[in-house]
Amino acid sequence: MLPDYSALFRRDKVSPLRFRVRNRANFVHDIQFLSSYLHDGRFKPKAVIRRGKKLSIPVERDCWELGLTKGLEASELYTTNSRLTLSPVSLVRWETDDPSCLERELWIESIYVGAAHWEVPETSEIVISAPGGGWKLRISIADDFGDIRLNDLQTPHPHLPEKA
Repeated sequence: MLPDYSALFRRDKVSPLRFRVRNRANFVHDIQFLSSYLHDGRFKPKAVIRRGKKLSIPVERDCWELGLTKGLEASELYTTNSRLTLSPVSLVRWETDDPSCLERELWIESIYVGAAHWEVPETSEIVISAPGGGWKLRISIADDFGDIRLNDLQTPHPHLPEKA
């Protein structure tokens, strides 16, 4: 019997997420979980920081794993501020046909394992992308798996719509 990945993804307790991608056979599965955690996450390219071999991306994310909560006017997702960190990073490369898109907030559509993970020994590649937004961020990791973590910086809370 195959595992129920949606049951593994779902969380009932509202608390900060501490997620670390495992290596070896779990790596690709965990990157898919990471993609689900960060789907529709928002970040500003100028806030992406590389210090030495560590890349840090502050992200405001919707907490899909907590499901919807009933609000006063509608059902809402929980949201929280998080930080995605990757190391040891050897190369960070933006790809876009419209460089002006890197001046605004970007929405993450997906995260996946790039070709270098499969084709270059002792190297990996993580791709963060939004084909609909016209951008892609390729992150080369100087290791087969690297250290990839997503940590919430606060307890998730119901998204509050902006008031007019």
